[in-house]
Amino acid sequence: MFRQGQSPADLCPYDEAWMDSCFQETLLPNSPWYQIEDKLCKGLAKNIEPQLNRNERRQLLFEILGPDFVSNYFPQLESNPAFLELPNVPKEKREELEREGKRFVHDRLVVIANKSGYQEGETDGSGPPDELQAFYKHTRQVFYKGLNRKLYLQEKDLLEKKKQEIQLQTDKEKKAQGRQKDVRDETLAGSLRDTASSSTNTSSDHQPSTAKIRESLYRLTGDPPQLCGHQSEFIGQSLIKILHSDPHRLNEITERLKGNLLPTSLRKYVWLERLLVGERKNACDGNVEKLVRERFARTVARRVGEMKIKRATHSPISGLIENAVIEFYETTHSMMPYNNDTCIKQCCRVLNVMYVYNNSYQPHYTYWLYPLQLAFHNNQTQVSGEDVYELAMYLDLLMKYCLPTWPQVFSAAQLVMNLIKQDDTELYHHIKQTAAINCRVQAKDFLVHLVNLEKAEAGLKTASASSHHSNTGSASDHNGQSLHSLQNGSSSAPRANNEVIADPVIFLRKWIGEVFVGVLDTASTMFVWDQLFIQQNWDTSVLVEVAVSIVFLLRHKFMEAEDYTQLKSVFTKEPCKLYTKDIRQAWLHVHHGGSLTDLPAVNRHNIKPESPSVRRKQSDQPARQSAAVSSVARILTPPPLKLKSVGVRNITLSLVMPERVFETEPWTANLETERFDIQSTLYMGDSELIKLICQKPMISAPVTEGGEIVYKLQLPYEVLLYKDIEIGDLDLENDMGSSPHVILQVSYTSSRPTSRASVDGMTPSHSRLSMVEETVTLGWTDIAVYDLTVPPPTDHCQWKVKEGEATFTLHPGKYKRSDDEDEQLSLSVSLNFINASGVLTDDSTVSVLVFDPDRHSTPTPIPSLTPVSLQSSRAQSRAPSAVIDGEIDDIPSWVEHRPTSLASNLVPTTTNQPFDIYVDSLHFVPDNTTIVKVTGRLLRVGQVIIDDILAMPESKSSARCPGFSYRLPVDTQGHDLDPNSVAYFRVYTVDNKSRELVIVGACLLQLFETIGSNKAYLRFGGHQLRLHQGSPVTRDQDFGQIEASDLDTTPVVPAASMLVRLLPHSQKFEKRPTYKTGYYKSDECKPNESEQQVIDSFKQDQDFPKHALDMIKKIYRSEAGDYTDTPEDWSDWARDRLDRSHLADGQVPGYVSLAECVNYRQDMGLNIQIQQVYGLQEGMYIQCYVRLQAGSIADELDESSQPSECHFLTELQDMNSLQKSPVWIDEPTLIKPTYDERTILVVRIYGTKSVYKPTSSHQQPGQVKGQTRLELLGWTLIPVFASGCVSYGRYNVPILRNRPEDDLLKQLKTTSVEKVLSAKTWTKNQKYDSAGLIVSIMDGHYVSVDHCPTYQNNDKLLEIIGDPVKYQQSQADTKGSTLNQFVLNTLSRKDKNLGTSGPVYQQEEKFYQQVMHMAFKEQLELVLQNAGYGSLS
Repeated sequence: MFRQGQSPADLCPYDEAWMDSCFQETLLPNSPWYQIEDKLCKGLAKNIEPQLNRNERRQLLFEILGPDFVSNYFPQLESNPAFLELPNVPKEKREELEREGKRFVHDRLVVIANKSGYQEGETDGSGPPDELQAFYKHTRQVFYKGLNRKLYLQEKDLLEKKKQEIQLQTDKEKKAQGRQKDVRDETLAGSLRDTASSSTNTSSDHQPSTAKIRESLYRLTGDPPQLCGHQSEFIGQSLIKILHSDPHRLNEITERLKGNLLPTSLRKYVWLERLLVGERKNACDGNVEKLVRERFARTVARRVGEMKIKRATHSPISGLIENAVIEFYETTHSMMPYNNDTCIKQCCRVLNVMYVYNNSYQPHYTYWLYPLQLAFHNNQTQVSGEDVYELAMYLDLLMKYCLPTWPQVFSAAQLVMNLIKQDDTELYHHIKQTAAINCRVQAKDFLVHLVNLEKAEAGLKTASASSHHSNTGSASDHNGQSLHSLQNGSSSAPRANNEVIADPVIFLRKWIGEVFVGVLDTASTMFVWDQLFIQQNWDTSVLVEVAVSIVFLLRHKFMEAEDYTQLKSVFTKEPCKLYTKDIRQAWLHVHHGGSLTDLPAVNRHNIKPESPSVRRKQSDQPARQSAAVSSVARILTPPPLKLKSVGVRNITLSLVMPERVFETEPWTANLETERFDIQSTLYMGDSELIKLICQKPMISAPVTEGGEIVYKLQLPYEVLLYKDIEIGDLDLENDMGSSPHVILQVSYTSSRPTSRASVDGMTPSHSRLSMVEETVTLGWTDIAVYDLTVPPPTDHCQWKVKEGEATFTLHPGKYKRSDDEDEQLSLSVSLNFINASGVLTDDSTVSVLVFDPDRHSTPTPIPSLTPVSLQSSRAQSRAPSAVIDGEIDDIPSWVEHRPTSLASNLVPTTTNQPFDIYVDSLHFVPDNTTIVKVTGRLLRVGQVIIDDILAMPESKSSARCPGFSYRLPVDTQGHDLDPNSVAYFRVYTVDNKSRELVIVGACLLQLFETIGSNKAYLRFGGHQLRLHQGSPVTRDQDFGQIEASDLDTTPVVPAASMLVRLLPHSQKFEKRPTYKTGYYKSDECKPNESEQQVIDSFKQDQDFPKHALDMIKKIYRSEAGDYTDTPEDWSDWARDRLDRSHLADGQVPGYVSLAECVNYRQDMGLNIQIQQVYGLQEGMYIQCYVRLQAGSIADELDESSQPSECHFLTELQDMNSLQKSPVWIDEPTLIKPTYDERTILVVRIYGTKSVYKPTSSHQQPGQVKGQTRLELLGWTLIPVFASGCVSYGRYNVPILRNRPEDDLLKQLKTTSVEKVLSAKTWTKNQKYDSAGLIVSIMDGHYVSVDHCPTYQNNDKLLEIIGDPVKYQQSQADTKGSTLNQFVLNTLSRKDKNLGTSGPVYQQEEKFYQQVMHMAFKEQLELVLQNAGYGSLS
């Protein structure tokens, strides 16, 4: 941040050229970073200014911040190094000052960054500040540009090397074998040469294509499987560079990589870090890996001497180990690719070292070691002694800290069976029954003794072993004895329990115990282990999820099994045939809570078409198959040979260009509609099916955002339909997962002047200018329009239209299929870099709506977009009519807008064409409303005369959600309305309590939107608008300048909204659509969690009138003296009652009280949060005991109507707050008392002088010493209810001395708190001068203060008891000792000097809070018992 004295390492933090270059580019002059730096520096300068009064402190801060900072922000002050030199400041004192100064600067910067919104998660909900967003965007562009360049150069080098390798190999073969010999070499180079030369017999110099060479980089025939590509490995190495610079980001990086195979280098780093986690917890500071290595080496050396052997790699059981390892490598599918001398020797030697190290060996250790061998493979052909000891150490750490205990293995296996039973009873019973048929058990296949020994300990809720290290040895001994005795057939071998072994759960135990190494292939094994290490602590839930995923992927195989032998074959031989991609997709589906029954369709082996011969054989078999086998047959049904029709519409493109593009490509400054060419092509894999040409788009005026130019292209009337899609004759490459998709590509034809010689022979010097047209492909995007599903009950695989709106990245450059064989690279990541045009950035997007034409009516596409078509008779088309919303139970809380519900054939009118405004409904009006009406006026319409809006609800509509049948035709009379014209709506009601005419809320709707550079169109369709309170007109505005956003900052009415429509004018009145259809644009009205609870309460409210007519009658009868004299027209009476004539002359209607919008409901309760006490004495541990005292009315209710005792005790304190003014950070406490306006909270403040004494090891909680008796420091009162609602807000109340008098508490049952306290004279002995308590009270509907419509401070009681100014001064006093001193004073000098950031303090702070509160609670229980109250628990 401060450039003075920066070392080269500061400018190259990653030790990687391209990353350091990107880092340095973000620091170039005028980059967005400097706006952030300047803001932070200014804040820091202002913050440290008070610290500059002392010479030594000023000089220290100047040296820390550097001369650049000092000259920029303190030019008037001079630096004098002598202030910190001897003899003025001793050396020890200077070092202490430096530590303190650096910590102070760091803490100040953190505070300033928080206030500026620069810390993650610290924004106020409006998003990061503009300068931070610009910095993010700039950094992202710089990084991706550097990454793409590096990847491009990397692949270019690889292609060149591969070309040279192939050419060299070809030349050698030609010399050795001659040109006529047909050489069929199995090597990769030979395969590529044959492919390249197959097109001609005489082309000896033919070069293999780039596509074939590129393919060779990622396919190694006959070699071990390649677990990651060159690009992934490069990115993994780059991530390691980042982790070396900032190791604390490991968890963040691994969380983002969850569900992926890790690159080789990153895997090695992550696995090692996870293996050492346990040792780091037990070790002090230092190089933990070095300490573990040295300890391991010493132990092995000591054991070699004790065993009297020459070397640890040749233990007494080396022969037994070698035979077992060779057998494993020859028979285990995942190990077969590495069945060579190097791997086998390494494995044997590692297991020998392990036996020497801890006298432990089991054959299945080979399974556990194998992934470690792959992860830490060093590409050497010889077995290194150092690698052997290193792997043995890693295996020991794996067994000690990661692998599940055997009880956990059994529990996990049983949980898998329970999940199968729960989600697929048919599969569960089939497996259980099949396992008992022809059961031929070989006891040596299972650890029978271990099963019988541990069975009693296994269970779904088995707790983790207290110390896996202590159990490892004993478990190994048992296992070894069992396996050895079974294999040798000794008489001491336990009898195999066939019933236990025949249980299919034994196979799952084998899977999980071997961590799937024995049943999966190499890539899948490494994927599973990657996920386990990513989870930090090898969570057994991953093992369960993987196991259940494999079972359901193989469901069809399990259902085909007919006896134990076949079932065993499925368990042991089929998992290795699964695609790693399918296992990954299935695990992610399960991990994110997906249904297990969806998994069979994920297995691509399960959807391959059957040959006709197979089908004939099946048809000839007798119909004796069970329902389970029939189900499998349905699952194996091939996908359809014809795709369903699909449509794409609502196409919007956002073209983002860097500002510099205007200099290099001048044509981008004035884009023309006619020059765009947008093509949409449906592919199946790489096979082109249907190509469509789109209409010309509407173009918006360019907008500049953060150094970039943004164009909006819209095709509102374009409908792309793909029908009659035949795919039967295509090579679908089922095993490769081909799928249908749409490629949308946009290009632009530009014109530029050029000089050329004329045809009459003029020389070039006399050439004439002419215009040359060039077509530039701007970009492309890939749109997924289908999902492969298996809908019940048929279980046939189907391509289902993937309906809905979605946004995709518009990739710069031209789309290239994978079978293109030109010399250009097809990698999308490098297109932006090598694209000749360089016009678009990676921030460009395409938004579309995919729909099913068979389910939705399809409009006739408009052939062109001209002003004539916009003014045609199509503007008179209708909106769809629909069923009207009925009862409140039929109205959803909120429905997301579905563009497919709009009339597909509507064309918006322009500003000089007539249109209609419909008022359709109000949603969820507040509790304090009664009868309602909606008024409105169109503003900024110029000279056009338009009637005002006055809408009354339908009498049979819901009173809570009244509906309207109102339309206002707007005749523009040929005039152009202002494109910024708005409709201003107001909702009036008669207040439920005061019976005065008041305003519920208001809303604004902009009538037009600009599409293109200069044309505005009606915002046709439905709109859901929030109701706000307050006027949109400010002091310097009038209604002639009103904007649609002028109400955005005013308070909202909780959950209340209005539904309106804007439609082209029609002679026919269009009924309102039902809200459930998603017709209305509702994004701004999506309820938050609090509003959803309010809506739920409204729906359950039986006291609120059901219909609008019921509400009118209720108000009429409450105001009229004679019930028999009823009006002839209830609607007319309501209209008159809502007229302003009922107000006094000159009186302006007010607003409904937002504090009373939601009545108190006992089932929701209220939330109480004690925030702080202030003005008390130091040196005491303080807590508040809160008890609710019911009013007299609530006391008279039956006990069945009363809730349990409402009381609680505060707990967690902010340790940085003052001892005399502690702050609590507890979550709000929910209580549910019966409503009574005289119900109050009585808060008693207790303190104790007991002290906390930590243990010497600081590993366990300490003890409470000294005086433990509680002292009542004071008490106070807070009212809870008023006007049927919770009196929510932030109460600042005085603390009174002694204990509350019984007579006073009795008075409070019938009299308000204010009156009782005002009637009493308070002496100095009965009150504190300046001690108070702050408490927050909220209705239980609201989950946070931000959701409360009005949340105000209430300090009325301070004025009654004392001087409010003194209370404010006491609350603002920041002098005194903090709570953390209670802990710091108990620590050693070394730990105390580290302050609150030291690890010992942080551990002891937790212990302090826990122990002190427990001791305090025990003493309070005694106090409550003596007072006759119930227990806190």
